[in-house]
Amino acid sequence: MKLIVEYDKQKKVSLLQYSSRIETFGQGFAYIEVNKRHLNRLNNLIKGIEENSIIQLKEQGSTLDSIFTEENDIILAFIGHRQTNPQITHYYSINTNTMKPVTYIHPHLMPNHKKYCISCFNENNKTDTLGIIRCIKFLSDLSKKCNKPLVVYASIGALRGKYNPRRLWEQVRTTEGNVYTSEQINAALASENPGEIIRLPEGESMSTAMAAISGGWNESLGYRGVAPQAEFLIARIRPVSENLQRVYGGMPSPTAITMFDALIGLLQLGNYALNQGRPLSLIFPFNGNLDSHDAALYTQQELSRLTKRVGLTIIVPTGDEANKRHHFEIQGEQEGLRIVNLEVEQPNQNVLVAVYQLGGTIRSMNLYAPGTSDFIDLGQSGISMSGLTTIYSSGSNISFLNGSIRTLFRLENPSVGTWRMELDVNMGATSRIQMWMSQEELNPYVRFNPNNALTTMGSTAAIPYVMSVGGYDFNTQTVLSMSGRGDPQSSNIIPMLVTYGKGILAPCTSREWIGVTGTVPAASIMAGAVAAVYQKYIEEAPNQIPNTVVMNRLILNVLIQIQILQYPNPNQGYGMFTLETLLQLLAETL
Repeated sequence: MKLIVEYDKQKKVSLLQYSSRIETFGQGFAYIEVNKRHLNRLNNLIKGIEENSIIQLKEQGSTLDSIFTEENDIILAFIGHRQTNPQITHYYSINTNTMKPVTYIHPHLMPNHKKYCISCFNENNKTDTLGIIRCIKFLSDLSKKCNKPLVVYASIGALRGKYNPRRLWEQVRTTEGNVYTSEQINAALASENPGEIIRLPEGESMSTAMAAISGGWNESLGYRGVAPQAEFLIARIRPVSENLQRVYGGMPSPTAITMFDALIGLLQLGNYALNQGRPLSLIFPFNGNLDSHDAALYTQQELSRLTKRVGLTIIVPTGDEANKRHHFEIQGEQEGLRIVNLEVEQPNQNVLVAVYQLGGTIRSMNLYAPGTSDFIDLGQSGISMSGLTTIYSSGSNISFLNGSIRTLFRLENPSVGTWRMELDVNMGATSRIQMWMSQEELNPYVRFNPNNALTTMGSTAAIPYVMSVGGYDFNTQTVLSMSGRGDPQSSNIIPMLVTYGKGILAPCTSREWIGVTGTVPAASIMAGAVAAVYQKYIEEAPNQIPNTVVMNRLILNVLIQIQILQYPNPNQGYGMFTLETLLQLLAETL
């Protein structure tokens, strides 16, 4: 791959180790060519990274005539199409990094030549980022040599990487929505301002990265996603109102949606694929924290049912909550007072906490504000005040979905500091009390202390039969610290697998590339892998197209396991998936 990087000068030798070619520009910047498999190793060596993208050289505007008529003692340079204006004195070839005068000038006289009107071009009207950098450096050096000011007019545009959008469904109200075809989407992508025609995920870094990782490509960079021949169906789900988010979610977020709406979007895409007779590898990147994480909700049960649909594989990231300190648990035989603190780091927050009691008894559950001795009885329903903080509590009630006793409370504008929860418990050997608070997107500044990193999978990832995917760092051979963990007491609530989740290079906009880390990129890799497997079935066994359950079984057969570990386990699930295992799977006879 061809990249422009900003690097630490003290690590240049290490950079050379992984680069087949390197060209430095000074000021800690360089052009490098590197094998894709070394990208993760570059993370510790570079400060920034950008694609050496293809640049379109465009025709200059009609204002050039007035510019040419000026007789200032300066250097004028025009980057774009080859200029035919008679005022041009020199032509600079971006491809060869050389300049020639329109009429011959002896080299010894060039520094004293008064007028420079330079047309910088390539014959095919395309170059790359490296070519533009070389051109600017050449012009800058000429300016210094001639002791003349430099003015550059550039008419250029980036050529975007690509993916194959087939259909976009944009939710307006419940099942009502706008539909855009591939022709409309491609026309928007080809325009100067795609977002003005269709609200595409052009500027949303994770949406763009997901598509690129799964099946995007850029021939000029040699970048290819896992399944570049795949076509994409996209559902854009409307966000929830701020008021609803505050009552049921936490702090308002522009990306927060309801699970009901997400399920409608899934059905829109799934039904379209079914009607087209095409299999669908679907990323369902929506997770929550505030339910019991056992698929007891009706929407979760419906999602589990859909995993049986032929030709549909539902892939869910485990979420990035393991290191966010949003889960706490008390389990096993014990009696007496147990304390957990809620650490509020910033003012003006809004956070929800759900407490699920399975077995045993909670004699009392009291909440103390920072620096006070007065408490709020969370076991009783009601609204209380503590200073400027409003506390809403549902009280302790039986959940008829899973038989637990649930207490839900919300802190609106909690005081900064330590809020103390005291639980007087009497628990048997199999008793458990689990607490979750709003996830990071809706709650960045409130944590449990102490906390528990296990059972931190998002509740959607815990749904039976979905392909739940965690993130893994193959350089350090460890599960990502953020990657949601399963329940050590239940083999049903664990990730199915882990795969690449650290520093995966992908475009986030038409002009920027980033190394993305997390479980959504890992799920994107699996979406591409599943699409590749579906293609194999279309070609070799079109009457045996797998559903999610069968696809899981196929992939389980090729997962890598570490001999010293016991599987399945709450961190890695049933093992690790690599692109080598995908090749093995694709090579097997159906």
